[in-house]
Amino acid sequence: MKLAAWDFALSGIVVGLAFGFFLQKTFATKRNVIVDMLLLRDFTLYKFMFTAIGVSAIGFYSASALGLMKLTPKPLTLGVVVGALLFGVGMAVAGWCPGTCTAALGEAKYLAIIGVAGLLVGAAVHAESYPIVAQLMKGNTSTLPQLLGTNPLLTATVAGILFIAAAVALNRRLP
Repeated sequence: MKLAAWDFALSGIVVGLAFGFFLQKTFATKRNVIVDMLLLRDFTLYKFMFTAIGVSAIGFYSASALGLMKLTPKPLTLGVVVGALLFGVGMAVAGWCPGTCTAALGEAKYLAIIGVAGLLVGAAVHAESYPIVAQLMKGNTSTLPQLLGTNPLLTATVAGILFIAAAVALNRRLP
């Protein structure tokens, strides 16, 4: 069973609004909260992110197993590693990630305009440099389940449970 385009768009809007609501409730739209997380002074966002990753992993792979959606996970390549490093540096410098930056803009935090402008510039630079970047994307095209020789749903479920367990453990040990 495939979702119609309108259903797909509507589900994206609902999930996006819910995600923005929880970003706001966990104070993830405040730059100092993200900086404190990166400096390991506040673990609230780690708990939120670990729970979101765990639930999402299980949910997306379950939906894929039921034929509701087709997943195309990115293989681990040099391009993914470089992109992750750039993402992390940008997050540390800006004090926001793309989701929290746009949510902060929605809260009328005007400094977020600079962050959103950076997102747009970064997207434009990526689009223009894609022929070069595509070369970095070559290499190992295996996903984690392929490397482990396991069922993707089983791998995602185990990983999801581990992330949720990490969030619970952090919650018990660190307020």
